[in-house]
Amino acid sequence: KDALPPGTKLSDLLGAGVEVIALADNEGVRFGGPMAASAALVGDYLGRGLYDRVDAKGVTVPAALKAAGIPSSASAVEALAIPADQVAGYVEVHVEGYDLLERMGAPLGVVEAAAGATYMLFSVTGDEKALATHQSLVPMADRKDAMAGAAEAILNAERACKAAAKEAGEEGAPHGVLCGTGFVSAAPNAPLNIARQVNFTVGVTSTSDEARAAAVAGVRARVDAVCAKRGLACTGGVMMEYGAAAVPDDLVARLLDDASDALKELPSLLDGGAEPPSGSPTLAIALPTMWTGTDTDVLNLARRFPAGALFVRHRLGITHSLAEHVEPADIAAAGAVLHKFVARQLLGQDALEL
Repeated sequence: KDALPPGTKLSDLLGAGVEVIALADNEGVRFGGPMAASAALVGDYLGRGLYDRVDAKGVTVPAALKAAGIPSSASAVEALAIPADQVAGYVEVHVEGYDLLERMGAPLGVVEAAAGATYMLFSVTGDEKALATHQSLVPMADRKDAMAGAAEAILNAERACKAAAKEAGEEGAPHGVLCGTGFVSAAPNAPLNIARQVNFTVGVTSTSDEARAAAVAGVRARVDAVCAKRGLACTGGVMMEYGAAAVPDDLVARLLDDASDALKELPSLLDGGAEPPSGSPTLAIALPTMWTGTDTDVLNLARRFPAGALFVRHRLGITHSLAEHVEPADIAAAGAVLHKFVARQLLGQDALEL
């Protein structure tokens, strides 16, 4: 698509342009499906069951789209898919999600591949009577406590991931087999009642699809074993899955070259116009290449067309918190690299003149 007004240099020279896309719902907080917007762009939204999801208040995805004034039919969602032959490539800027860049003293990193991910949702159900049973009245031996069962299942899921990492020789690797639980809900969710039902997620990521599959199987087996031992009903399983995806070597190389040159042109931005403190990175620093294990939209888009990403360092690796902070100079550096990349790759120039 041509995202620039007619007559600009990109349109004149190429008959095409640069489209800036804001991708919403990256974390899937409301409807439980991460990277939902980019799934629509590659035509996978319906196939992954995202269109059929319901939020905690019972609102469906079509209803939410309609309320926001957005076309809500399934065909309208399908029409959002971008044909692969219309896109030369995609590049995004994303905070790293950890503190490796900060440790290395590098303002930016170039993503070379994305770890695969499996997201599971489990529901552990105990005794129907727990909805109206005060915990101080039921003997321990008579309980079917969904909360205690879910807690044990979550710990055993962690053990399954550690075992899979050890088996794959990835124990301790930055992007080996990693897993965690980020969502838990309980009913009746009252301080003095025995939980009847607990829902929880387990996310598993790895650079090795084989190791990730082994971890997922281990998680499933251990959750089932806990429920069987405690006399609990256990349902659920995989709700979304992505294989590992590599960024094309030539795209990584171009981003590294353009980043190196762009940073040399920004001394006043990167050091604030003053001498950088002792130990600070110099502008000649070689930017690292990195795997991403976070829910970046590159994971979706790389399956349709060349897609890459720049990671930006942020203080202490803190995200999803009011304490999250990125230095303005590092944001400027990322912008300068994108500017250089677009100018060179589309126009063969060192700067855009629009």
